[in-house]
Amino acid sequence: MVVNSQDDNTMRRLILNIANLSEKYHQEYLAQWSKDKLLNDWYYAFEFFLDHTLLQGRSDRVSEKVVEAVFEVSEHNRNMIEEGFKSGNWKDLMVKLFERIGKGK
Repeated sequence: MVVNSQDDNTMRRLILNIANLSEKYHQEYLAQWSKDKLLNDWYYAFEFFLDHTLLQGRSDRVSEKVVEAVFEVSEHNRNMIEEGFKSGNWKDLMVKLFERIGKGK
């Protein structure tokens, strides 16, 4: 494959744009999280995971209700979450979540 200078310049601009966007993403969404705490505190890491996965495919109003409910349930059921990670059994926690979120709630 032959790369001419125009292709080379286009590729450089693309790489610079990706680098700039990654820095912007880091500043807006990741800077508030402590890397050391993420590596050493399972619940903090769990909150990070939830914060980055719950806002997908719903209206903002519904997403905000889901986030609020999931964080409230998780805050009040830390032992249940820890046990779920150990055993792989999430049934009790799912029941608690379904009491708060889902169609019509």
